[in-house]
Amino acid sequence: MRAFARLGTRKVRLSGGEPSLRADLPDIIAAARNTPVSVAWRSPATATNCRRSSTSGAAAA
Repeated sequence: MRAFARLGTRKVRLSGGEPSLRADLPDIIAAARNTPVSVAWRSPATATNCRRSSTSGAAAA
């Protein structure tokens, strides 16, 4: 995620299949936590965005 951030990426979207079943989804979100990059994914049932909180830096769904 730091490399994406250095290149100016601000949003990463995971799609295809069922991204919420990825074993590394928590790792992807955690890697973005201390960067300006937000992570979003679309599952067949819902759309979910994780963004940094402006006050705590924690991800919020």
